Amino acid sequence: MIVVTDGTSPYGRLVVRHLLDRVPAGRVAVTTTDPAQAADLAALGVEVRREDYAEPGGEAVLFAEAERVLSNPPPGWIRRQTPRGSIDLAAARIKAMAEAGVPHLVHLGIINSERTNLKWHHALEGAVRRSGVPFTILRNNLHSEALLPAARLAMTGGEFVCAFGGRSMAPAALTDYAEAAAIVLADGGHEGEVLKLSGFGLTALGIASVFTLLAGREIALREVDAASVATELKSVGATEEVAEALSDLYEATSRGEFSPEGDDLDRILGHPHQLNEEALRTALAVG
Repeated sequence: MIVVTDGTSPYGRLVVRHLLDRVPAGRVAVTTTDPAQAADLAALGVEVRREDYAEPGGEAVLFAEAERVLSNPPPGWIRRQTPRGSIDLAAARIKAMAEAGVPHLVHLGIINSERTNLKWHHALEGAVRRSGVPFTILRNNLHSEALLPAARLAMTGGEFVCAFGGRSMAPAALTDYAEAAAIVLADGGHEGEVLKLSGFGLTALGIASVFTLLAGREIALREVDAASVATELKSVGATEEVAEALSDLYEATSRGEFSPEGDDLDRILGHPHQLNEEALRTALAVG
């Protein structure tokens, strides 16, 4: 059995979709704190398991017959203010896997884990390494779709307002990261490996060029300093929530969080990953 934790998250659902291209639905299970949200997956033949770590011995049921388990990070995994409860739940999952004797843990981390300022990524990866469970760590870079709010603003106002601080990012489509995870989960192997999954490096000007292709007209680049980026984003139509999320994203970019490139993603996929333009065009069409 292949178990995908937090299987109703956008990433978890994509992993399941790619898994079902490779293995029978009867070999796939998802965990969730709300099984009702997984009714569509259950209809496909995927087993749905309710997460409740307060229940004695619950981990044995949750990870019963597991061959490999995907350990998902909390929602908002690139945000500075990720809720403490979400981090605690992710840590509880890792602890439960160890107690259940899971044979192989596949953990989703962040590309720059050795020096990220998002310290809870250190804590979770450390918990994986100390768990005693054979592991594979997938260090994902930024997903292209995280740029969707910036793309919408740029296409509306005609300029890309950002604060990259002269650094670059190397995002790739969420579906490509999910397919790579599904391949590792379905095929096995890669135990003890840390796979660094990234797209091609792009500067702020490169991102503006992607937005130009999407818009079909010239999108100007306007780089501002980090202290004023939230105000500038709101001046071009960003809501408070979007301005805060993009400020977090640009602040991390300016530290080099998303700059590493590599060929692990294409190597695992066995085909070239999607271009950012394609990923964002698809996301815009979905809405």
